[in-house]
Amino acid sequence: MDIESPEVLAYLSQLNTMANGDPDTRVSMHEVGEVLGLDKDAAGQMAETLFIGGHAELKTLSGGIGITSMGLEALGIHAPVSEEDTPVLSHDVVMTGADTRHLDAIVADIKSAMSKAEMAYEDMEALVVDLKTIEVHMLSPKPKTAVVREVLKSVHQNLEHDVFPQLSARIAAMVA
Repeated sequence: MDIESPEVLAYLSQLNTMANGDPDTRVSMHEVGEVLGLDKDAAGQMAETLFIGGHAELKTLSGGIGITSMGLEALGIHAPVSEEDTPVLSHDVVMTGADTRHLDAIVADIKSAMSKAEMAYEDMEALVVDLKTIEVHMLSPKPKTAVVREVLKSVHQNLEHDVFPQLSARIAAMVA
């Protein structure tokens, strides 16, 4: 199954409905499936497909899930982004815990977007090398915020802005 299948889109749409379009809301993956007439196994498979694509996230070990901004985008819904919702790297010399969480989220979104896009080999290669540079730098006991910021600027330059407009805007805001 993939996100393009009508069943998965119906599941994603129902998740969005039950969560009232709020990525912070937790909904039971099994209850979403029940509304669509799915058994627990089928509901779990649908949710797993959405997790892999970055369209939903597991919030609790008991099956609580939530829709992500990518999930909203897949439904054609552009979630309003407020200044306080936009993750920004701090200006501390060493990466903070919040910086690391923001970085992990954006790197996951970049990888997910790259896996779905048809890109020129050179562009894909440049992005992969930049992401590997970030991964290696984060192995340092004191990763430097300025280094990560500069590599993210490179990612932003190499990203096809017309193909990934929201992701591009998030990266730009993060390194500002």
